[in-house]
Amino acid sequence: MSEKLENTLNNFLDKEKRRIKETNLGNGMTEVCDLETGECHTIKTKDGLVEKVNKTMIVEDGRTLLNG
Repeated sequence: MSEKLENTLNNFLDKEKRRIKETNLGNGMTEVCDLETGECHTIKTKDGLVEKVNKTMIVEDGRTLLNG
């Protein structure tokens, strides 16, 4: 496959590596942040199943906004 076609397909399928930060908060809670968009999700799991997800946004000046 040509390199140009492969790059086009990867861009279309969004296979580029995203900059993601994952932090274990304890008690089955994990915070996953997309460093490019500033979007974070706090995920609570129990026995491997997702119980609750909270979405927050980190704005340019460092404040955190809770979206619920």
